[in-house]
Amino acid sequence: MGKFALVNNPETQRAALKLAKGCYQRDILLGNEAISGSTLRGKAKNYGSRYRRSAEAVIARCQSAGLDVDICIMDHGRRTVCFD
Repeated sequence: MGKFALVNNPETQRAALKLAKGCYQRDILLGNEAISGSTLRGKAKNYGSRYRRSAEAVIARCQSAGLDVDICIMDHGRRTVCFD
């Protein structure tokens, strides 16, 4: 688990990973990438808004599938993926 995810239910996270379309969305759900795009490097930084939309899309897809996945606000305003 990365520092950008809070996993209370590993079963929910495993189900959510099946809905990810690509490496970036999988890394969002694993907590290896920040939802805000602040962890992007190189040329990817220029496309931060598209990466943010991708992160929001995978979370919306999980919620549509009935999974208890949400974006939680942690200390210092850090947005984190939460699996309940």
